[in-house]
Amino acid sequence: MASAGDQADLLLTRSLLNDANISYLKEVAVPDDPQVDLIAVHGLRIPINFKPWKDAQSFGVKTWIADNHGEEKLWLKDFLPHDIQGLRVLLFGYNSNVGWDVSTAGVSGAADDLLLKLKNKRKVDPERPIVFVCHSLGGIVVKHAIAKARSNPKYEQLFKSVRGIAFFATPHWGGLAAKHGAAAAGALRHVTRNPRSSIMEALRADSLISFDIHQYFLQTLSKIRVCSFYEMKPMAGLGRLVVDKKSALLGLQYPQEDTFPVPESNHSSICKFGTRTQNYELVASGIADLVDWALEKDLAPDVYSTLSLPSRASSVTDDDSSSGLSVPYRSTQVSHAYLPDFGEISLSNSEDSKPEVPFAGPFYLWPSITFEQFTGRKGLVNSIQEALLLKRSYQTRLALYGLGGVGKTQIALQLIQRYKSSYPNESIFWVHGGSGDILRQSLTEIALRCNLLRPGDTVNQPLDAVRHFLLNEDNGRWLMIVDNADNPNTFLNPSSASSNHSLNPDRSQRVALGTYIPRCAHGRILFTTNSKAFGEKLSMQGVVIEIPPLDLHEACELLHKRLFEDMQLSESPPSYRREIPTEADLERLCGYLDCLPLALSQAAAFMRQQNVTVGEYIQLLDDDESRLSDLLEHNFQAYGREDDFPKAVACTWNVAFDLIAANSPIAAELLSFMAFLDSKNIPKFLLRYVETNEWNLTVIGLGTLQGYALVNRASESETFSIHRLVQHAMRKRLASVDTAAKWSRKALSVLSEQFPDGEFESWKTCVALIPHALHILKNDFSKVAEDMFLVALLQSKICRYYSRMGLYSQAAKLSLETLEIFGRCSNAPKKLAYETKTLRAEALKNNGQLQEAEDLAKEIWYERQNELGAKHVDTLDSYNTLAGMYQEQGKFKEGAKVARYTLKGLQKSLKADDIIIQNTKRRLGTILQMLGEYTEAETLLREALDIYTDQVGPDNYVALKVKWRLAWILHDQGKYKEAEQMSFETWTAQKRIIGENHVDCLKSLFLLADDLQAQTKFEEALNYKRNVYTQAVASFGPKHRLTLFAAASLASCLVASVSVKGSFAAYEEASDLYNAVLKSREELLRPDHPEILSARTDVARILRLRGSCDEAETLERETLKKAKAALERQHPIVLASRESLACILWEQKDSKAKLKEAIEQMKKVLKARETRYGWSHSDTQKTANLVIEMTAKEKEKEQLKKKIMKSSAVVYTDSTFLNKSDTTQIASEKIAFSEASWSKLG
Repeated sequence: MASAGDQADLLLTRSLLNDANISYLKEVAVPDDPQVDLIAVHGLRIPINFKPWKDAQSFGVKTWIADNHGEEKLWLKDFLPHDIQGLRVLLFGYNSNVGWDVSTAGVSGAADDLLLKLKNKRKVDPERPIVFVCHSLGGIVVKHAIAKARSNPKYEQLFKSVRGIAFFATPHWGGLAAKHGAAAAGALRHVTRNPRSSIMEALRADSLISFDIHQYFLQTLSKIRVCSFYEMKPMAGLGRLVVDKKSALLGLQYPQEDTFPVPESNHSSICKFGTRTQNYELVASGIADLVDWALEKDLAPDVYSTLSLPSRASSVTDDDSSSGLSVPYRSTQVSHAYLPDFGEISLSNSEDSKPEVPFAGPFYLWPSITFEQFTGRKGLVNSIQEALLLKRSYQTRLALYGLGGVGKTQIALQLIQRYKSSYPNESIFWVHGGSGDILRQSLTEIALRCNLLRPGDTVNQPLDAVRHFLLNEDNGRWLMIVDNADNPNTFLNPSSASSNHSLNPDRSQRVALGTYIPRCAHGRILFTTNSKAFGEKLSMQGVVIEIPPLDLHEACELLHKRLFEDMQLSESPPSYRREIPTEADLERLCGYLDCLPLALSQAAAFMRQQNVTVGEYIQLLDDDESRLSDLLEHNFQAYGREDDFPKAVACTWNVAFDLIAANSPIAAELLSFMAFLDSKNIPKFLLRYVETNEWNLTVIGLGTLQGYALVNRASESETFSIHRLVQHAMRKRLASVDTAAKWSRKALSVLSEQFPDGEFESWKTCVALIPHALHILKNDFSKVAEDMFLVALLQSKICRYYSRMGLYSQAAKLSLETLEIFGRCSNAPKKLAYETKTLRAEALKNNGQLQEAEDLAKEIWYERQNELGAKHVDTLDSYNTLAGMYQEQGKFKEGAKVARYTLKGLQKSLKADDIIIQNTKRRLGTILQMLGEYTEAETLLREALDIYTDQVGPDNYVALKVKWRLAWILHDQGKYKEAEQMSFETWTAQKRIIGENHVDCLKSLFLLADDLQAQTKFEEALNYKRNVYTQAVASFGPKHRLTLFAAASLASCLVASVSVKGSFAAYEEASDLYNAVLKSREELLRPDHPEILSARTDVARILRLRGSCDEAETLERETLKKAKAALERQHPIVLASRESLACILWEQKDSKAKLKEAIEQMKKVLKARETRYGWSHSDTQKTANLVIEMTAKEKEKEQLKKKIMKSSAVVYTDSTFLNKSDTTQIASEKIAFSEASWSKLG
């Protein structure tokens, strides 16, 4: 029965629903001492089947209500005020109908009503912070209200009190609701004769109202934080999202905007919660953050004056003329929803900051260059001109993209010549976009040319002035060319606004410079860029045109003009007076340079400056042909593009190399060194081994190379990139003067010395250097023994890194190559060779090549024993490696014997806290776990963990591996809760330290899933196991050993979940996984490999569960036969196969012979496990449970129960033992992976 409080809540909810008012501001939760006002504003009401509303008045409440078993729950009243203390919750209602009972007030009227009601409701405490919660259109209403409050002194205090907004599926850039609502409204208008409403206009993606509301709202966000929740599922019948992610997000930086997908939610259910679901907790957490922000008291006093209030412009719409909301300009329609390209903060336009300037144009501002120099491409230029001049109701934006040097700037210059001729009364402005400073300078030059400056202007005022001047339609139409717009940060990142890093930058330096490039229908913009993707963004998904190289005829014409331009432009004698080149020579040279305009221009400039004819220049290139033959024969990839262009450009670069060598030897040396590294992300610290002086390195060396555009620096990092084609050209050049070997050896020497040992602390450096290490190893160093040793040294370090990262196949392959090199190096230290052998043995083991790994481990031990003696620490350490090989093959007793011997020997030679001793304890503890000797295993692991923690810290990579193993021992003892906690702690730490995709992190997550599965929390376990499987496939590939174990374990969880949930659909998925694992292992491993045998047992098990007992029996008998032939009789895989066969026979117990054999086989398994593990082992106890189920002898059952109860850490009762008909299935699936478990790897 509901409590009195629950009944009161229910009555209040019903009274809210029955309220006849459609416009209201109702209190639904009022604490004793309110700290924050939370205002909920509902969304759009669209008619269904064109019928009048029956409950239009209650829609504003129903927006937030969900049904909970027939009881209506208003989470804003029933949950949130109890979870977040101090909230006064109010619901705001307004007419958001479409079609029937439409209000003429629209968004602006709703915003006015909200402000007025809020002001009246807050008279007692007008300074109390406000947090809005808005659904759909309600967000537009709130944005409009905040913008109005900002510009109206009447609501000054209310505006200051707004601290947070939670948007639920608000269509900031338009949404599907507008289309459906507009369709409904249009159809009903003929019936009802209702007037149009600005509500639908505000939701259209190309709406003038929506854009202006948004622009004004963005000006208020200096002290407001936002949570944006977006839907994930379409509404029934619509087929797609009502408001997609792009439209639902403002695009602000965290923490100003925090974004949350709400799983399995559609446009309606995103803000309805009948219980405290995970989605509710997600939403409540976001709102709690906003409340915490609202209660902060540390804002600076002038925070509200950061942006000045706007003053001039026309109104938002004709209907809004009385609203008091003024805007800096009248925005025009745009065709796409993608609007926030260039920053989110509108700029100052206060009346005091800039007086009106009379128009005195048109104005022309472009580079000082003679147009007659350009040639060709008339068809392409015509097409671009046609696209540029196409009449639109919104701003025309075009982007030209292509390889650097392909002629984009030249085409733009041709266009402005044509444009000026066709539109002499329109202004033309050329803006350089190569960097933030250059872009700022270009905009400032426009301000100067247009007489927009006045004495005393600050740095930002010219940019503001230009923007507002161009937005003003009274100043005429205009065309702007933004050239070299290659770097998105220059336009989008406020930090790129200027290189001036003063402590108090002006506001324009806190705003992305792209914001100053205006959007308006009376202006056209043409961008040139080397990036198609950025070109699409610049053009706002408009027209993007690729610029190809010239055709041969055009290239020859351009080259001829470049060579003899002074003869064409002047009557004075030319300075270049050599013979006129033949057409054949021109064509040949253009072919050399692949008709690239920049290369042609560079070649012509060089020939003119050096007074070299075309024939002589071709002869120079012919002389280089032998050195550049590879470049001429193969298409190499330029940095950032795929073989679009030319090898031939490198010929021109080779001429530049001469100039660099002559004028900057430091730059030449850096270029020579970088030629042998990978082309991307070259760390600066590597370059310091070429030049140690920081000034010489940065300014003289790298500065010169960047000046020639041969090297690029990655933004905000200490890494550099070099064009791949430049590298090839440079290597050929070095080879021609016999210095290639010197520089390749230099790169090898530096990398072999600087590449870390692969341990955890150095992984970040390994990641930075691995591409360069692999690149240098492609070179042939076989002629010099010293070089070969450096190769082996570098490869051995890479092997260790591969092993630590779980890349076992790569480690096994590379270690074999390394050992072969060590065998040829007489100067190689034996210890290094042994370490590489050990790495190979570990890699083979982890790669599933168990016998080969064991043989190699024995070889290492014998060699170390013969060389150093049986009691030497290195010999004992190698013996410990052999113990690991025994463990992996299920030879646990042999492994334990070896590990104990090793530990005893090491304890005599080393201090008790030595790390080598702790490694041996970890190995012995792991093997003892397999044997079921949990107490000793746990003791050893805890001792090792304590010492690791003391010496290297609790979050050390190895310490976490020990903690993971300890958690698994707890799991095996049935201490699932404790194991779950430890697994979770380990996984959380590993995610932070080594990354969630690392093999050890995935293993910890899988152990956590096993803990949950053991507690029958199958849904959580399945989610985790799916996550591990997916990440393993993505990180290591579908056939990696880890991936295959993950797939099999996921299948086992699916099967186990069937016994609890009763849904047999999981069997099909499990069957697919098991069969895929078997197929992959059969492709990779020998036929009698233990992992193949284990996979065959898994397939037989799923066949049994799906009712194919005959097929399962045949497969399992074959498997058991192979397992007994390949492995010892008590091997875990042999026992698992025998147990599986017993379960299959038990399913056919109608046959007395099979029933008898089933019991005999299961008793053999029990006897073997009793002998091998003892009664304390969980596998022994679970097998005993199966025997109890199968046997009809009550005395035998009681004896087995007593043994289990006596030995188990679990408190057993009669109900604990399996006694139902399906218990065989349950128990057998619980131990499906207990012995050959994925999580016991490594």
